[in-house]
Amino acid sequence: MSDDRIPVVIAGGGTVGSAMAAFLADHGIVSLVAEAEATPSIHPRATGLGRRTMEILRQAGLAEQVGALAVDLAGSMGKISAPTLASADLSATPRRHGRTELPPTRQSRLGPVELSASCPQNRLDAVLSSAARKGGAAVVHLTRLRSFSQDDIGVTSVLDCPDGTRSVRSDYLIGADGARSGVRDALEIGTSGPSGLGRPMINVLFHADLDAYTAGRRFAGCDITTPEAPGMLVTVGGATNWIFHTAAESIAGRARQLTPRRCRELIRAAVGIRTST
Repeated sequence: MSDDRIPVVIAGGGTVGSAMAAFLADHGIVSLVAEAEATPSIHPRATGLGRRTMEILRQAGLAEQVGALAVDLAGSMGKISAPTLASADLSATPRRHGRTELPPTRQSRLGPVELSASCPQNRLDAVLSSAARKGGAAVVHLTRLRSFSQDDIGVTSVLDCPDGTRSVRSDYLIGADGARSGVRDALEIGTSGPSGLGRPMINVLFHADLDAYTAGRRFAGCDITTPEAPGMLVTVGGATNWIFHTAAESIAGRARQLTPRRCRELIRAAVGIRTST
């Protein structure tokens, strides 16, 4: 175990950790990002970008890159609802303004950033991670923060790496290791507020050309109400990349495992594709 020195160690290389590394790099501060997973996630997860987020990305010179990877939802119908996608009369569905979509005159008063697109989180992460690396950050995978100790002049972090244990001395340690943060727990920083929000959900990422059902019309999400596959169909990549959200209990008792075959059955039921018997 050798002792290295770096200005900032970041535990966690997701969106928060990658953003911190990129923004530090923009100010000339080098960091080391320790990410436990072997590769970046391919799941889109969240897709919305707020105005302040875009302002910060613009300040860091990353807004154009993110915009090039975003899905243009200008003129979309927002959120719609139907038993299945096939049963939705999209030609008669009124276009709805999303909460981030304002007339140009009002947008200009708020700032130079216009919001008319969504960006899957995995695409945003790729931009942030690349910017961090270009700025001198070391992003290491399969590396987990085991422990840390701090004194008056800095922090010593012990990292579990693929080739052994590494000790890193830094001025700061940033805990970007998720909702169940080990850094926060070690510092005995508690959480407060209501618990048990929402219900367990299963999110299925799939690729399919659904133009036959959408006729080129765009929407942010379609609330599917059929009892066969209740959930939400969300566009994440324009015409062919989608997520289907469904509650875990909606498949309980129908399959012991959520196999690829069962996923296809749920998606076809949500879209309204009848399977021949």
